[in-house]
Amino acid sequence: MQNGTAHADYARLGDLAQIREELTARGEELRGELLAGEKAAADLRADCDLDAGDAGLRHASAGQLQAREGELGRLLEQTVAALERLDEGSYGLCTSCGRPVDRERLDAIPHAARCMACGGR
Repeated sequence: MQNGTAHADYARLGDLAQIREELTARGEELRGELLAGEKAAADLRADCDLDAGDAGLRHASAGQLQAREGELGRLLEQTVAALERLDEGSYGLCTSCGRPVDRERLDAIPHAARCMACGGR
C-alpha cells in the first residue's frame, strides 16, 4: 500500500509530529503575514490627501502588496495541502508520479508536493 509506505519512509526521516508542528506553525505565520498585508493595503487606501507623486507611490506600493499577498496565499495553500497529505498518509509521495520525494527536498521545502523529476513540469 503506497500510503503506508509514505508514512513508513518518512517516519524514518523525522518525527511526523514535528513535521506537522512545523507546517502548522508556518501556516499560522503565513496567515499573520496575510493579515498584516491586508491592514497595510487598507492603510494605503485610507490616505486620501495625496498629491500626484504620492498617489503614484501609493499605486506602486499597492501593486507590491498585492503581489506579495498572492505569493503568501499560494504558500498557505501549499502548506495546508501538505498537512492534508500528512493526515491522509501520503505526505512524502509525489502527487504527480507517486514516487517518494527526496528527504533533501522536503527538508528544504516541507510543503513540496512533487519530486524533483516532476517539479519542473
